[in-house]
Amino acid sequence: YADRPPAPCSVGFYSEGGLRFCKACDPGYQCTFPATTATPAKDLCAKGGFCNPSYLFTPCPPGTYNPSVGGTDRASCLPCPAGYFCLEGTVDPVVPSRLCP
Repeated sequence: YADRPPAPCSVGFYSEGGLRFCKACDPGYQCTFPATTATPAKDLCAKGGFCNPSYLFTPCPPGTYNPSVGGTDRASCLPCPAGYFCLEGTVDPVVPSRLCP
């Protein structure tokens, strides 16, 4: 196998400059190809959830929301404020009166 070039890393993994082995990215990052660091600024986990393990985006559960990128765990999901509505993966809480006419 020494004569084969390294294969690209899967989402959630990176390879430092020419290394053959992929390493897991840090929580809060998804690391898309071609990631060369565990914390690429362009690959922060999306709003509305968290990435831990890094290859898996987990949406915030109903009743919570995450308005920020880079969520690392369940604590990144904030409780929905009283009087608002938060479905799974909510980025911005919604006032229920805005949902129905």
